[in-house]
Amino acid sequence: VGFAPSNGSYMWRKAAGEQGRSKFPAIDAGVHAISAIASDFMLYGPLTGTNRVFPAVAAASSMMAALAFEDNGFIPGGNHPLNLLFPDVVEQFKKEKGGA
Repeated sequence: VGFAPSNGSYMWRKAAGEQGRSKFPAIDAGVHAISAIASDFMLYGPLTGTNRVFPAVAAASSMMAALAFEDNGFIPGGNHPLNLLFPDVVEQFKKEKGGA
């Protein structure tokens, strides 16, 4: 299942007009983060939004990985955002699991 949440966030920006302009970066990042939780892939654009979309999606992915660990003890490997953003949490998880 995939999403193209920027379609919605940019429609919101247009409807909100000038008074919503300052809120748009947070709205856009939040919409993408929430969409990342429930999708296998995401289409986004324009590329100028990467500075807010990538960190938001990485944080959402990290939260989902932490929930997965609590549920089944799985710790993602490699360059997963949880490992890159929260290495101390990953080490704590490994200790709890008995693998460190």
